[in-house]
Amino acid sequence: MTQDMTDKITREISSVFSSAFDPDPIVFKEADEVGVRPVRNACKKPNGMRHTLKKPLNRNAFLCGCLDFTEEEPIEHLIVGLGLKHGSSTKVCGILHSTGSEAAVSVPPEIQSVIETHLNSEHRTEVLVFHNHPANPVNTLIDNSPIASDADRRIWASLFLKPSALIKALMGGGAIRFHIGENRFVAEFRTPQLLDVIKHAAKH
Repeated sequence: MTQDMTDKITREISSVFSSAFDPDPIVFKEADEVGVRPVRNACKKPNGMRHTLKKPLNRNAFLCGCLDFTEEEPIEHLIVGLGLKHGSSTKVCGILHSTGSEAAVSVPPEIQSVIETHLNSEHRTEVLVFHNHPANPVNTLIDNSPIASDADRRIWASLFLKPSALIKALMGGGAIRFHIGENRFVAEFRTPQLLDVIKHAAKH
């Protein structure tokens, strides 16, 4: 086994341990199914095209729609909700969608630009980033709750830890929040890669 492969396996195992500090999967209610049709309609549009909702969706309704659209999909999808922080929830007003492969989906530069512009436009603006992990031999066998991979946590760090986004979140404004759909569940992840935290602590 090469050193690169060993390092990759080590980081993925570390990411599994990071998941222990992430929130539990969301428990959806019947009322959240109102998000199924609007999200499905948005995802039918060409990749990267913004879909403006006629009526805003609460965060869990949006995420319920994301899960419904992707849970049987053989590829990964990126679904982004643009909205406003509303108490303990989010009011999603616009949706962007992009497709990936069986094993990965990226945040295209044009969507990343929309995310940054939206976040910086107002104190309460918030962004929900969702992607799915399709069924594979490992998660089918283990039937695990959603687990963010090392690559997922790298993207989280690159967007959430930007000074402008981090300061805004710390001051009580809207934030960028990341979610994964896997094995019929949706969970938020917001824990750094533990291996990177340990390495950083060892240097100081």
